[in-house]
Amino acid sequence: MISIDEFEDLVEEILKTYPKEIFNQLHGGICIIEDLKYHPESKANDLYIMGEYTRSSHGNSIKLYYGSFCEVYRFSSVDALREEVDKVLRHEFTHHLENLSNLRDLEEFDKDQIEKYKNKYK
Repeated sequence: MISIDEFEDLVEEILKTYPKEIFNQLHGGICIIEDLKYHPESKANDLYIMGEYTRSSHGNSIKLYYGSFCEVYRFSSVDALREEVDKVLRHEFTHHLENLSNLRDLEEFDKDQIEKYKNKYK
């Protein structure tokens, strides 16, 4: 797995390819958190949060969890990691854009995915 500094460079490289307009009202920016994060519904420490979109009084932001990427993609090539980071960023930017449009379609999709996950443990 690449170092956190290399991960930050990778994220910056990906973000340079995105249109500037999607950063509108993303006041908190993109934050890279060193920790790994489990989803609260994780039943066996097998459901990681790779990224999340947050809204607060401090502004909207996207968090990427470097530790989660390390855990899940530790044996992946840099190209494969880049692809996964791009997917996560696109997912979180979709949350951001839906929030600006007062839509919640992706939130509903995410909830459905969690329900499917939980059903595996019933």
